[in-house]
Amino acid sequence: MALTQCRACGHGVSRNAAACPNCGEPIKKSPGSYGSWGCLLIIIVMMGACFHSVTTRSAEENLRHINNPDAWRSDDASSMAWTMMRGFVRDQLKAPKTADFPLMPLSLERDGQKHRIRGSVDSDNSFGAMIRTHFRGEVEPTSREQSRLNEPGSPA
Repeated sequence: MALTQCRACGHGVSRNAAACPNCGEPIKKSPGSYGSWGCLLIIIVMMGACFHSVTTRSAEENLRHINNPDAWRSDDASSMAWTMMRGFVRDQLKAPKTADFPLMPLSLERDGQKHRIRGSVDSDNSFGAMIRTHFRGEVEPTSREQSRLNEPGSPA
């Protein structure tokens, strides 16, 4: 039970009490935790604004992409290459639904738009045992939405 002191007599009083049991002085209730909720709301809004500013392109960059259909060639597509490589490797697994990839590849080297990737995946084999397989390959985007696998995502 949390106690506070009465302002009139200094006697210990429960925070839930309406008045001091010693002198009868009414206990002022604190305004509550609206301040902490307000701070939390402000933090969430600021985090959202930061995320939005990081993930959105500038107006000039959007115009460059609209006016130039080949503008995607100058973009860094490393995360897309990793996503595509995971898809290529997943398609070769015995149990693709059990595939568990790490968040980042073991290595990712970029040469223009070509991405050489080394990574690993944990998945079930045909006997149901979880095994780790290492793979490597080279991914190259062919258009804004598609990529091709130049070197197979073979075991490393």
